[in-house]
Amino acid sequence: MQCLVPEFDLHWKTEQDANIRKPQEGDLILLRQRTKVTHLVMVLDDQIREAPKSPTHKLIRRVQVLWMANEPLNTLDAQIWDNAPSQNDVFGFDIELQGGKAIELDHIKDLNETFKDHGGLTAFQKRVAEKLGLGV
Repeated sequence: MQCLVPEFDLHWKTEQDANIRKPQEGDLILLRQRTKVTHLVMVLDDQIREAPKSPTHKLIRRVQVLWMANEPLNTLDAQIWDNAPSQNDVFGFDIELQGGKAIELDHIKDLNETFKDHGGLTAFQKRVAEKLGLGV
């Protein structure tokens, strides 16, 4: 049986032309929405496209989903992605990132300080994999 892995167009704000060029083909991106980690995706190519129907988020890159949080809740009492893991739990420290930009891990000061004596980036990657249930 063949398992298809979904792909989609990841949108950037129109004015983030420089930022959309940062991720390279094969790079992994953790997507966060309202303090929740919702997806782990892999950039599929270096092509930047435009989405003509989206005036504010016109720039797109093609990505493949490697992990996605459980389906969003659709109840009156729940906000979308309430059941997704908290970004602070996944990252291992309180993190405040805003603006929808791709940020390289080595530019996150608290990440470097938290993991520098515990295995650095490798330890952080292992933590994320465990928190997302990816098996290490």
